Amino acid sequence: MSEIEVKVIGIDCNDLKDKVKSLGGTLVKKEFQENYIFSLPSELNSTGYIRIRVTKDYLHNNNKTLLCIKKVISQEKVRKMDEREFEVDNFDEAFGFLSALNIEFLSKENKSRESYKLNNSLIEFDKWDDEVFPYPYAEIESEDEEELNNIVSLLNIPTDKVTSKGLLQIKKEMGL
Repeated sequence: MSEIEVKVIGIDCNDLKDKVKSLGGTLVKKEFQENYIFSLPSELNSTGYIRIRVTKDYLHNNNKTLLCIKKVISQEKVRKMDEREFEVDNFDEAFGFLSALNIEFLSKENKSRESYKLNNSLIEFDKWDDEVFPYPYAEIESEDEEELNNIVSLLNIPTDKVTSKGLLQIKKEMGL
């Protein structure tokens, strides 16, 4: 499945969230995530990562564990990823499976996420643990680039606040 997204950095997330709600955006997720990040095998000749995500869903009062691989397709105006994700019922077995394949575990990173559906897009507000990334930001994910651009325009987000860069690249550029 292809994922098309941008990050919105250096904005007041509460103001943006209010704007999303005023335009009819509906809350679809409120969760805490534990993200276990693994490297991609070098044979894939791709940029990306493998992730096990454990979520505590506050809206539906449940937990789930997801296994995902993300590979960067392009990072020009928007970030396009090939993403494959599915639910697993046993975190320890998933972790052990990746370890048995000699896939390198890189880090555990926690974040809180609140997501809103607006038109055909998802606007997600993320706050990582401070040692991972100290600033809240938004992500806009859409089915296609035109829809994504329409949402950015509808929300009056300045273009200099929108980036297709990944979090690692943003952190590097910020000296974090």
